[in-house]
Amino acid sequence: MKKSLLNLMLSGLTILGTGALALTTPVTVNAQEVATALQLEARNAYAYDVTVAQDAEKATVSYRLSSPASEVKIQMFVNGEMVKEVPGTTLAEYTDETKTALNNLNTVEIAKADFPQGKMISFKVAVTSEAL
Repeated sequence: MKKSLLNLMLSGLTILGTGALALTTPVTVNAQEVATALQLEARNAYAYDVTVAQDAEKATVSYRLSSPASEVKIQMFVNGEMVKEVPGTTLAEYTDETKTALNNLNTVEIAKADFPQGKMISFKVAVTSEAL
């Protein structure tokens, strides 16, 4: 049976009477195990809080992912027809061992030179979930 990260970290500690802790055995924590423990569970991933900010040179598409994704594509539509697709980022993880805070804000920049002039432009975020 695999120990949880917290149990693994506490297994080599002794609690002293005053609430202090003393290290009684060496504790080795694998960085990969820590990273895995902070990943969100694989579920049917989707993007939310999708926003587009523009300046003179680029549009920045920002979005949050509900869970890990194997692939994200930002699709640009002009008058309802997809004209460009760029790879997105797939960041979706917890920031602490208590799994209460998320780090899932992703951003992708698209050069305005790729935009047709005088046309209605919209963006969609297409997400492929990690295998369940």
